[in-house]
Amino acid sequence: MNGSKTDEWGRKYMEKYSLYEEFAERITNLLQNLIEGEGIEVYSVLGRAKAPGEFIRAAGFPGMTNGPVLTGIPDLCSIKILVSFPDDVEKVEQIIQKEFLADMSRSIPMSSLEAPDRYGYPSVSYVLSLNRDRGALREWAKYKDLPFTLEVRTVLQEVWASNAPKVSLPTDSVTRKKMQRRLFRLTALLEEADEGFLSMWETARETAMP
Repeated sequence: MNGSKTDEWGRKYMEKYSLYEEFAERITNLLQNLIEGEGIEVYSVLGRAKAPGEFIRAAGFPGMTNGPVLTGIPDLCSIKILVSFPDDVEKVEQIIQKEFLADMSRSIPMSSLEAPDRYGYPSVSYVLSLNRDRGALREWAKYKDLPFTLEVRTVLQEVWASNAPKVSLPTDSVTRKKMQRRLFRLTALLEEADEGFLSMWETARETAMP
């Protein structure tokens, strides 16, 4: 992207940045209330608008050559939800599918993560926007055309996501294969730990004294 286009997009985003900040805060609060309202324990719900400097450094957004249409860029507002157990991820996924419009062509639902040959420990992620009913409400109307990205992970999945990129370094093919094999093993251990903690929690809940 040339300098004039970058400046044009930068100016447009600076004009809208406070709107995206406000949107991130309101969506974060809404999601927290929706999830806790279903009795799901939430470790954290974090929302943020992309910083202007970060936005300007980015390039290659679809549609940029057609002029500044920020509503086509979903990651200007992003939300991350951390929960304790894998079944909580599934419950949160059901809530967001019910309460928001999902762009499934750009989303990764839990059902797509069941492939036995997948690599890594990916999280459930969605590109979402307000549904028609919520977008029609006066207090939400100004956000109705704004998409946002959402990730749902367990705490152990967040550990993987934070640390795996640090060890995925370019190296010779022999060492790379060894590292990939170790990462596969770590993936299996983390999945086993997630499922093990869930099983222990269910047993403790069922056998607890009144």
